[in-house]
Amino acid sequence: MKTARKSGTIVIDLKRCVACLSCEMACAKAHASVSDIVEAILSDTPLVPRVNVVAMDGRPVPIQCRHCEDAPCAAACTTGALYKDKKTGHVLTAPEKCIKCKACVRVCPYAAVRWHEKADRIFKCDLCEGVLVDGRPGPHCVPACPTRALRLEDEEDESRAAALKAEYDKQVRDESRLKAAGPSVTFKIDPKVCICCGRCAKECRVECITGKRGKPPAKAKPEDKEKGKVGEPFKIDQDACVKCGTCFEVCPVDAVKKT
Repeated sequence: MKTARKSGTIVIDLKRCVACLSCEMACAKAHASVSDIVEAILSDTPLVPRVNVVAMDGRPVPIQCRHCEDAPCAAACTTGALYKDKKTGHVLTAPEKCIKCKACVRVCPYAAVRWHEKADRIFKCDLCEGVLVDGRPGPHCVPACPTRALRLEDEEDESRAAALKAEYDKQVRDESRLKAAGPSVTFKIDPKVCICCGRCAKECRVECITGKRGKPPAKAKPEDKEKGKVGEPFKIDQDACVKCGTCFEVCPVDAVKKT
């Protein structure tokens, strides 16, 4: 039995993309709720596209959330800040629930979930859920593409859509990212390697890492011990850990091990 295709999802024809960035501009404009890009720039209105055209192996590639069936980003999110809509199957966001652990950014096999430093939040394609332009629903990047590199899947021949998705996955999808964080990964700190800098604890979003900053015990001198400057290797409370991988990313000496 064939699975019904999700309404509104987008297929990308890589051979048609000419890097004109029309999709980016249309997306940014739609989500900024402005009628004129120049006006938005002059008024300092945030313009953040949910689709980004990047160079990959010498060709332009639109990077955009694929709204995966298994949705590893949603699986890695422990707070529901990313979730699959039960009705549409689309992967949507609830920014107010985000704890800024960036696990979703690390695990997305398409690198389509991005962290925006200035806005201090994640951005990803939401298929223009609830975003109207001149009273019209989205996705607004599709009609903006002059070469039809972006097309709606439910308006495409099923076999052709499957071929385009397979070609896109072959070019873009990185399976190794799936093991960067999430429920199937465990992070531990090797006390013999830890230099007691405390950076992991400082960056941890759920405060599940404890220890004491100071000189590593193996390198501490007698005077360090007398002055109380000897640190204690940091450790992770596995019951409290959300397995976001932040500690692994920030450790300067690779003391955090991933299994």
